[in-house]
Amino acid sequence: MVTKNFISVFALVFLSTGLLAACGSNNNNVIIPPAATPEAALLATGGTSTSGSGGGGGYVRVESYGGAVKVLKSGTVDAVITVPTFTPDFGAPETHAVVSAGTTTVLLDSDPADGSHLYAKSGGSDANLYLGDGDGNATNDPAVTGLTVEAGATLILVDQGYCGGPGCYPTLQLSNDLVINGIVTTDSSSGLYIEAYVIDVEAGGKITVSATAMDSYAGEIYLGYGNGMTKQIINQGTIEAKGLGSGDGGYIYFEPDDLVVNTGTIDASGGDSTVDGSGGGSGGVSGELDTAISIPPASFA
Repeated sequence: MVTKNFISVFALVFLSTGLLAACGSNNNNVIIPPAATPEAALLATGGTSTSGSGGGGGYVRVESYGGAVKVLKSGTVDAVITVPTFTPDFGAPETHAVVSAGTTTVLLDSDPADGSHLYAKSGGSDANLYLGDGDGNATNDPAVTGLTVEAGATLILVDQGYCGGPGCYPTLQLSNDLVINGIVTTDSSSGLYIEAYVIDVEAGGKITVSATAMDSYAGEIYLGYGNGMTKQIINQGTIEAKGLGSGDGGYIYFEPDDLVVNTGTIDASGGDSTVDGSGGGSGGVSGELDTAISIPPASFA
């Protein structure tokens, strides 16, 4: 079920145990934080096989354009650095959509008469989502500025034919914030491209393009693309592009302007083959920021 939100936004606090953190030129010299939680993981492993060879492992790449990249065996970063707090800004209440229950699949060029569904416009020139006003007319509705996917809800994005940023993928583009407590996925095998001012995956939330059919490849995930739209990415839940069976994992890419913090799981692993053949190869995980990046101890598994 999709609704418009008229409730005051709530405060969220970024945990100070980030696995991968950095900041850009708009967030001066903030490097967050020193140590990963035991549950945090960044995975790019090849799959196993019962009769063939195991799949090849992938890579993790972090790149800083203006400062240091630090991989720490022990110790902490500067203790005076504090973790910023975050209060979601979804824009005007009438353009904040809430996916509150069940499974919602984005429609194409259709404003249902009951005004209860998100839709996108096909044709390749518009990456916005729209929430219909119920008049059946798909030409007179404002774009969704902020989006919440609540716990227990699943949002399925469809391929609207949009090509921009990394290429042609089902795209979610918001001018304000995205908060995920449920699941965001797609019915396309290519993957997802998401832009929002802040992309916040809460502890029970998930962004996934993992394979759903045996021996098939995962899609790819692009969160931000260095074009000034996405400022921060916080993951306390799961971001995954996992292969299944002999299928390879996908590519997971982060490029906000200011900050990436991970206290959850980022997984681009290949599948485990249970029949003749090799395990799936892993995809890659890539992060690109403007200034310094600090990778704390025990970040990788």
